[in-house]
Amino acid sequence: MIHLTIYLILQYYLNWLNLIFDTICYYQSMFLMQMQIQIEMDGNLFHRDPQETALGKKIIQHSIQMINNYGFESFTFKILAAEIESREASIYRHFENKHGLLLYITAWYWSWLRYQIIYHTHKINNPAARLKKLFFFWLHQSQMIKLSIM
Repeated sequence: MIHLTIYLILQYYLNWLNLIFDTICYYQSMFLMQMQIQIEMDGNLFHRDPQETALGKKIIQHSIQMINNYGFESFTFKILAAEIESREASIYRHFENKHGLLLYITAWYWSWLRYQIIYHTHKINNPAARLKKLFFFWLHQSQMIKLSIM
């Protein structure tokens, strides 16, 4: 019974991570890179801010796609370096390891989501109307993600 519970928790967590990566892939390719929105991140998550250089943006973009396609365990900086046609040392100048990169991507996603919530609700004073707007925003985003995956 305990093993089944642990399995279900892990399965839920993996599904949640896949949803995050699908969301990031969709918005990164469709919206954020075109508009040049820069989300402020905690400086402890990286050695060199990847949002400030073309190589850093390339690292983030390709690592999200590779983690989503191949899984986190199969993903390495060596494979990423070959994919972006750079040296492995260049990636290590931005991030300590792949776990640090994953933390950065996850923190970036939540910061971006916070930005979207504030952007879409900053003029709504009524709490019920604000909650309704957030619900429809979330529903719309979920549908867009499903469409982009198909």
